[in-house]
Amino acid sequence: MCIICKRLKEIEKGTFAPFVHEFETSYLVIGEHQYFEGYCVLHHKECIADITDLDEWRQQKFFKELMIAAKAVKTHFKAKRINYSCLGNVVSHLHFHIFPRYSDELSSKQKLDPWADADKFEEFSLSDQEYRSLAAELKTCL
Repeated sequence: MCIICKRLKEIEKGTFAPFVHEFETSYLVIGEHQYFEGYCVLHHKECIADITDLDEWRQQKFFKELMIAAKAVKTHFKAKRINYSCLGNVVSHLHFHIFPRYSDELSSKQKLDPWADADKFEEFSLSDQEYRSLAAELKTCL
């Protein structure tokens, strides 16, 4: 069972503090770090490796949920733009990283790539209570 499948089991049990919202085909969660304030991840409910493995209806549904989630993140955190990342090289369970980006950090060339400082991400993790609080705030925008 992959790490995302384990997280989905925790969400279903109600024990995953970063859980924000359940959509028809996916779950929105607060990202495991807040290096970028408001960073979230949208996990597909099925353990599939690639969006092309979905039929057209499920692709469209998942993409619409991604747009709803990103709009909520952008609105709530007052981000200038959103960066999206869906690689699947480390965890091959379909998921999108949603990186809110802000004017002050976008002006720095070294920060244009949202993965550039990945080695610092764990310094920005939250407590379960902080995850729950942030998730509750974001949920009001959905």
